[in-house]
Amino acid sequence: MGFLAWLRSFFSGLLANFLKPAANAIMVGGGAVLIAVATEAVQMVARDPALVTDEAKRSAAFSLILKSLRDKGITAGVSVVNMVIEIAVQNLKAAQK
Repeated sequence: MGFLAWLRSFFSGLLANFLKPAANAIMVGGGAVLIAVATEAVQMVARDPALVTDEAKRSAAFSLILKSLRDKGITAGVSVVNMVIEIAVQNLKAAQK
């Protein structure tokens, strides 16, 4: 198997085994709520001057999201929460341009 074939196979596997299930979990499992909660958390974290590093911001957003989801009776896995954080961060960056 050549490099390009391997690369194609790798990304096809990544898409099939991770991205599609994660996206499906977001959309089927209350996607609008998850993204709204993440967006609110990321905006709050972005305004907090005490949070300087990316890791501190991610950790704070993660905690806020889990608490908010728990208060709403929604459970979400770590990978789903990380994915909605990334979506919210990208949306925030796009809105700031």
